[in-house]
Amino acid sequence: MEPQFKSKMEKVKSILENNPKSRSDDNILLTDYYISFHKNDFLTFIASQRGSNLYSTLKSLLNNIDSADDIIRVRRKFQQEGKYLADEKTANGRFEKEKKMRDNLGYNPELAQPPKKNPNDFYAEM
Repeated sequence: MEPQFKSKMEKVKSILENNPKSRSDDNILLTDYYISFHKNDFLTFIASQRGSNLYSTLKSLLNNIDSADDIIRVRRKFQQEGKYLADEKTANGRFEKEKKMRDNLGYNPELAQPPKKNPNDFYAEM
């Protein structure tokens, strides 16, 4: 029997715990999330495509599942707390993007916080 999850945070946490690649790649996180928690919604969507308006059907589907923004926001929250950290290469890339964005928006890029080190990142030493 599958465990029942009460919140998006619990759902995202289960994926981050069970698939370390999802910590560094949001596409993997989203794919795992939707397959784990919205598979039937997608199957229903696919089955309903014959003779239907694709735009309105897809819009309806997207209105009834957890948004990608919410899922990624939960991953970010965990990583800000130092949990389920991305590998060093990904963390550094995200940090550089943040600095550029801060600079482009007129914020002080020096205020950006460097990424936390993942103690379990065995790729960092390579």
